[in-house]
Amino acid sequence: MRIGNALSEAGSFGLSERAARQEAVRIAKVCDGWQRHFKAAGVTAADIEYWAQHLDSEFLREQRRHAPATSTAAKRPRGQRL
Repeated sequence: MRIGNALSEAGSFGLSERAARQEAVRIAKVCDGWQRHFKAAGVTAADIEYWAQHLDSEFLREQRRHAPATSTAAKRPRGQRL
């Protein structure tokens, strides 16, 4: 999983590994909704189709699919919220 590369530098950004994992999950969720955001912003269908070739490439979809697996939510103490 390539996300490990980014997580290995969490300390450089003042993040714990747990915080970095949570941020990766948050970013993956935002990225999954990119088409909805583009449409709402008035981006043309042709431009969305163009960007889909890049933003929905197999490589990036794989990264987003693996991001939830990096969540440490299951390790949180009971009752603790994100």
